[in-house]
Amino acid sequence: MSDITTAQAFYAGQDVASPSPDLPSSGLSFGIAENLDDVLQAWRLLYQSYLRAGFIKPNPFGLHTVPHAIGPHTLVVIGHRHGEVASTISAISDSHLKLPLDSVYPDELDDMRSHGCHVVEIGLFGDDRKDVDRSFYALFELMRFATYYCVSIGATDVVCGIPPRRAKLYARAFAFEPIGPEKTYDSVEGHPVILLRSNIAAGRLNSRFHRAIDYFTNHPVSLDLYERRFRFDSDLVANSILGEFLRSKCCGTHTGSPPSWDLQRKKAV
Repeated sequence: MSDITTAQAFYAGQDVASPSPDLPSSGLSFGIAENLDDVLQAWRLLYQSYLRAGFIKPNPFGLHTVPHAIGPHTLVVIGHRHGEVASTISAISDSHLKLPLDSVYPDELDDMRSHGCHVVEIGLFGDDRKDVDRSFYALFELMRFATYYCVSIGATDVVCGIPPRRAKLYARAFAFEPIGPEKTYDSVEGHPVILLRSNIAAGRLNSRFHRAIDYFTNHPVSLDLYERRFRFDSDLVANSILGEFLRSKCCGTHTGSPPSWDLQRKKAV
């Protein structure tokens, strides 16, 4: 069964075989970014993926990320093909920097915080294939690693901002539900976005209704793995092309003192 056929069958609620943790059909194997080179490969891929989709404008660094993602509270998940990063997603735990989606949905996220929720935003999804359906297996496995990261840090809820046309797919597969109206998102060149939320405990209780969650439950990731994640050492980042990119984003220059994220990240959870 092709990747496209399997994806369509999954979302239609038909019975299909669960993919293995390493996907021989696509040649991808999955893990986490453990060093700066892994992160740079992931965010170079993200740049190409977002540029192709019209979500960003070209930049001279060939990188894309958000300042909120820089710190020990972030996990970058990667899928490899022949030693090269071919798919990626990031999980950003709430911190004093807040979350990228706070720029669009501050009231909704603050309401979650006021009720004691520990929120993780999952986003920055990039894949080297142009056909979204063909990246289905990759997203499936990337989300598995991201979900267990959430478990490892005691998060209660996951949020993501996605194109509204994909909301029903995420609801069926990953137990997401919309908690905010459709808006335009400046970070992706004004494209429409909708805020989705998934409560981790509720998703587990209802896993039989959400095949991805059921698959995650039956194919756990060792929580010890996340101790090896790259933690964005401030000196290492500041002296790299990633530091130059972030200085250009935060300060409008390619040189000069480290931007505020570099000073603030030391206080991140």
